[in-house]
Amino acid sequence: SRPLMVGKGTGLGLGTCYGIATKSGGHIEVETQLGEGTSFHVYLPIVDSVTDNDIHVDPE
Repeated sequence: SRPLMVGKGTGLGLGTCYGIATKSGGHIEVETQLGEGTSFHVYLPIVDSVTDNDIHVDPE
């Protein structure tokens, strides 16, 4: 188990998660409680199977 890292990061993690979730047909919900913190819930659709034709890689 890794310790919870709290502090200033690069800010890229949530943007990456949002991009993956939305491109996959999912979404992210945010729940904030003052003095307690914020939770991010990531929802992705269920698929029965994946084939090579389902995988798309954007060349960079």
